[in-house]
Amino acid sequence: MKDQIVIFFDGECILCSSWIQWLIKKDHQQLFSFCPLQSKPGREIIHQIAGDTKRLDTVVLVEKQRCYIKSSAALRIFKHLPFPYTILFIGISIPKPIRNWCYGYIAKHRYKWWGKNEHCMIPNDKIKDRFLTY
Repeated sequence: MKDQIVIFFDGECILCSSWIQWLIKKDHQQLFSFCPLQSKPGREIIHQIAGDTKRLDTVVLVEKQRCYIKSSAALRIFKHLPFPYTILFIGISIPKPIRNWCYGYIAKHRYKWWGKNEHCMIPNDKIKDRFLTY
């Protein structure tokens, strides 16, 4: 995982899973690998970061052996996408407390607004190799 860019996400969240599917389509260079937080590697990484494996309210980005969470992770993901999506990285200039408050508000309500899957998404054979758990 040293040189990979890995996105850990809430695999039961419909918003999060939809965003991952969108990212796969936009990631033409296949820079990203993915891992649901509910998987064994996902639980291990969240335990290292937060110490609480039940805290699945954030996206986690691991890039160059550095870990980013919440709005910093989301914005850094856009940095790697093709134009015009890279423009969204400018949001990193907003103070982190403001960004993370907005991120947290959406995260807190995501199941109510978008719903929850009973199971994590199962990638098809075409994208299976981009997921750490499969």
